[in-house]
Amino acid sequence: MFLKTTVDGCQYRLILSKRIWIDETYLNDTESCTNSRGREDCPKNQICIVAAVDVHKNMIAVQCGNGNPTSQRIEEAFLKHIKPGSINVHDGNVAHNQLITKAGCTSEVYKADTDDPKYIEQMRLIHNMCG
Repeated sequence: MFLKTTVDGCQYRLILSKRIWIDETYLNDTESCTNSRGREDCPKNQICIVAAVDVHKNMIAVQCGNGNPTSQRIEEAFLKHIKPGSINVHDGNVAHNQLITKAGCTSEVYKADTDDPKYIEQMRLIHNMCG
């Protein structure tokens, strides 16, 4: 709890600008990761962490509920941290679109394809953060 509070306090004032990469990563919620069949493969029970990093290497990571993030949760996590007019680089997840529009930014999409060298190159910074 102390670490989360400290990180939240440090991130509170950060404003990401110019070129910003956005992605999400997931952690297993071991306390609630058993589905109705008793299997431990429930994506909606995975803790979602949304992350953003800008060209200046300012970074923000926010716990964003369980399962796939919604547009509303991504907006709540990042809207106050993004400078209008920035370029948001992402993997095409439609949940990012509301944030990009409301922040007055432009979108640069690289479809998630681990066999595409351009995708790997363009998303390297955020993937290093999330990995």
